[in-house]
Amino acid sequence: MTSFPALLEIVEDVAQSWFLSLLQQAPTPHQAQKMTRNEPHKLLKEHRIRRFDADTLLPILRQQPFSSFDPMAPPEAIEIADLVPRLQLVPSQIKDLERQMYETIEHWCQPPFETNSDSISDGEILFSVPNICRNVFSVLVPEVPEAIEQRDYQAHRTLGGVAPVTQRSGKKTVICQRRSVNSLMQNALYHWARVACQHDAKCKRKYDSLKARGKTHGQALRCVGNHLLKVICTMLQNNTLYEPELPETDTVAWNNLMPSANSIE
Repeated sequence: MTSFPALLEIVEDVAQSWFLSLLQQAPTPHQAQKMTRNEPHKLLKEHRIRRFDADTLLPILRQQPFSSFDPMAPPEAIEIADLVPRLQLVPSQIKDLERQMYETIEHWCQPPFETNSDSISDGEILFSVPNICRNVFSVLVPEVPEAIEQRDYQAHRTLGGVAPVTQRSGKKTVICQRRSVNSLMQNALYHWARVACQHDAKCKRKYDSLKARGKTHGQALRCVGNHLLKVICTMLQNNTLYEPELPETDTVAWNNLMPSANSIE
């Protein structure tokens, strides 16, 4: 990237396929300056890049390099030619890992052979919950397999960071956010609650009510995440799928699923 420092403004990941193809066509600044408009236009079209066009990319490629002469062009070109294949391996490995993850999830969603035909697998139960994606699912299961198997709600909320820490002394009580958590599960639970507030009416109303009471964005999302964990643990215990048409007038059931907002800090 020392050859094209201005590309850092538009390139987020140097392992992107279109950028590696660009480096193969123009490994040095002097070769990049000789490129016509049709070459980057064809490259962007092949890789379906629409964030910018050739008119934006070409002036960056034609910028004057740090040095007016190019004595290191052959070594630099050789180094780039050796580096590009290794960088191209990264996206393919990511795709292979995603494929293996999806196959494992599909296998885990199959009901066990030793159970009767009426039994529902844990994976099918979890995927019945709206707004839960494969990425969240792939964190909940491998990170806390014992909690899933034992239907342990307290372990879920503790590792996910939605269980507060209470510090008491003889004069005062302080409720603060839990810091000793599983970072992967905490991040997955945060995004799960965030998406649920955007697409689920009940979670959205709960989030708005907490914000109206003066809670911060993080506190409200942790409260919603705590509710979602309680829902999936209850479903796993009862071996039932998610029922979106649960009557909203049943405030007792909602209060059982949703602890007091003052306890989620």
